[in-house]
Amino acid sequence: MRILLNASTIVHGGGIQVAINIIETFVEESNLELCIISSLNLYEALEPKTKKHVKVIESSPAKLLSFRSRNKILSIADNFNPDIIYSVGAPSYINFKQKEVLRLTNPYIIGIRDSYLINSSFYKKYFIWLKTYVQRLFISKNHFIITQTDLAKEMIQENLKVPPNKIKVISNSLTKYAVKTQKNILEKNVILTLGYPYPHKNVRIIPDVAYHLKKLGAKDFKFIITLGEKNSERKLFEKKMIQQNVVDMIEIIDSIPHTKINEFYSRGNIVFLPSICEIFSATIIEAMFHEKSILAADEDFNKSLFKNDIHYFESTNPRDAAEKLIKLFEREKETPNYTSYYNFFNQKGNYREHLNALIDFYNSN
Repeated sequence: MRILLNASTIVHGGGIQVAINIIETFVEESNLELCIISSLNLYEALEPKTKKHVKVIESSPAKLLSFRSRNKILSIADNFNPDIIYSVGAPSYINFKQKEVLRLTNPYIIGIRDSYLINSSFYKKYFIWLKTYVQRLFISKNHFIITQTDLAKEMIQENLKVPPNKIKVISNSLTKYAVKTQKNILEKNVILTLGYPYPHKNVRIIPDVAYHLKKLGAKDFKFIITLGEKNSERKLFEKKMIQQNVVDMIEIIDSIPHTKINEFYSRGNIVFLPSICEIFSATIIEAMFHEKSILAADEDFNKSLFKNDIHYFESTNPRDAAEKLIKLFEREKETPNYTSYYNFFNQKGNYREHLNALIDFYNSN
């Protein structure tokens, strides 16, 4: 079977980790003829033995003026002539001649409610609406879709009118680089937040949470957060840290190589996930694997998956988050019980499901 793996739109965030695992799983399959298209950022994160299969697109086809990138991808597809194309990030912004499967996890496109936009400016709301409208134009009823949750599937059917027989649900899974961290935590009272700082990730609430922790007497607490090197969200975050006088309570890391993720989880016992618009965060699976207590935003996308097995705070209420964090540290010696989620830890089996889905889609009408 000839498969074109298109990961040209995967440039940062959790998508890099997922794409690496999908690519490396497919490369290990000896009966496949593979052609892989990758962004430069993703290519640099791949193992050397995998890179020989990869063609690099330096400018994302998602950019309005990336005509050359889109033409190059089309040319690669025409020359390789695959049986099926799997675009790991959706939309692909390409009108392929061949059958295309999209991995669709963008919450705006799918239509997951976003609390972030409720209090946003008219300009912000209009920009998100327009961008989402344009992105949806690149997704048709002819596409096959892989998404992460049953809730997402329902919303894709409702908002994008894709028939249910053209949608498969494959849950997020653990990276193959995950190894259990040591029980002896390196630092006390540390709260971990991992992920790329998209606005809907709601990381801007963290300086406010730190401020309330300080007011409540928990001055020795510390957040460790990944914010990327240079982006607008980081600038706003750093400005807010200064305004709230909590610079001493927050450590910013640019990013973490996927091979170093275990060291990150060894630094604290609580994972804080303030995201208010999500499909299925891989960070929750990693935190469960490392037996960390989890405090997440009280939103339907979290509760539909994890019920009462993790802890929640009022999504836009930093004082509530601070109070809940203090309570969690008071119970720090308790080991969370995540046994019912062990199926998410089957790295190889879960990523192999993507190949099984492609085979099913290829054989369908």
